[in-house]
Amino acid sequence: MRSEGVPPGATVFIHRRAERTHSRYARSRLAMSMTKR
Repeated sequence: MRSEGVPPGATVFIHRRAERTHSRYARSRLAMSMTKR
């Protein structure tokens, strides 16, 4: 996973938050966000 203009801390925070939130919903949203960008 390569982050452009995004600090590693943010990625870890999002990842940890996704784990707590609905796995499917969070993963789908994260994928859409990454693809949109």
